[in-house]
Amino acid sequence: MSKGPVFILGAHKSGTSLMRNLLDGHPDLFTLPFESHFFQYYGYWVQNNYRYSTPRKYSLQSLIEVYVDFIAANNVSDDKLGDAFVFGKFNVQAFENYFAQLKPEHSISEAFQLFIDGAHISLFGESLPSGKCWVEKSVEHAEFAMDIRKAFPDSKFIHVVRNPYSNLVSLRKYKSIGHGYPLIHRVMQTLENSYYHLERNQRLLDNYMVIQYEELLQSPESTMKSVARFIDVPYNDGLLQPTHLGGQWRGNSTSGKEFSGIASENLSGWKKQIRGLEVYYINRMFPFILNEYGYERYESGESFFKPCQGENLSRYLVNRFYKFYLP
Repeated sequence: MSKGPVFILGAHKSGTSLMRNLLDGHPDLFTLPFESHFFQYYGYWVQNNYRYSTPRKYSLQSLIEVYVDFIAANNVSDDKLGDAFVFGKFNVQAFENYFAQLKPEHSISEAFQLFIDGAHISLFGESLPSGKCWVEKSVEHAEFAMDIRKAFPDSKFIHVVRNPYSNLVSLRKYKSIGHGYPLIHRVMQTLENSYYHLERNQRLLDNYMVIQYEELLQSPESTMKSVARFIDVPYNDGLLQPTHLGGQWRGNSTSGKEFSGIASENLSGWKKQIRGLEVYYINRMFPFILNEYGYERYESGESFFKPCQGENLSRYLVNRFYKFYLP
């Protein structure tokens, strides 16, 4: 009997890619090796600041083209620090031929399943085996957990939470690449979006598992055994070794270091990198997350007004005045 799909949720740079790639090699799972952003491309309104889009209505042919173009773009992307490196892995024509079966009468669950099946065919040259559970990870899909449950009543969710200070540092470093220090309100709002839906989804949905990133790194075996029980697959030691399309996953860390295995040595490394500005906003906006998940409140000795590396004058002013817009 086929199991419902598994959706991995969490803020950008919270550890969702690690969770997905730990599940990648399990024989009972097909783990989509990239974020599908399915609801955004279907035309839904997305609030997450880094994925923001307003509602759109597509003709059937335009909708098919949107997904084909998305697969084609992934196939030529060389962003090794992005969600997943799938350069040259797809047979784009095979995906287009399969997804072109989409019809106006198809429900969103049928369209999503068609996308998953088409992705499997374009990657592996064959249909997704009957009864094999599939896993998908898109950070903004926390906004659509209700839609997902309606579309897939047997779906399960794994939401990864990371220490907000550490999460902010990692996200800020990623968004600084090639652009200088980012607009802090965008970083904070995307974290806020994830935390809001984390709290809401837990209230309204069953089969919603929350995993703390730090526990995953410090106690990987017990954590992954819990995950295996939750999604109803047999545990094996392969769940401790992240892979990507069956091969070694080299990670997408902003440190630039290749990932060689789960390790917890650098869990407190953010303390050397976090800025006074960032500590101020975390402490002001997310004390409930610190309390709920047992993260120790941190106080910085650095001034809120000290400029951050790569922060130009206009961004400096916007980043400091943001405090006056907070409730």
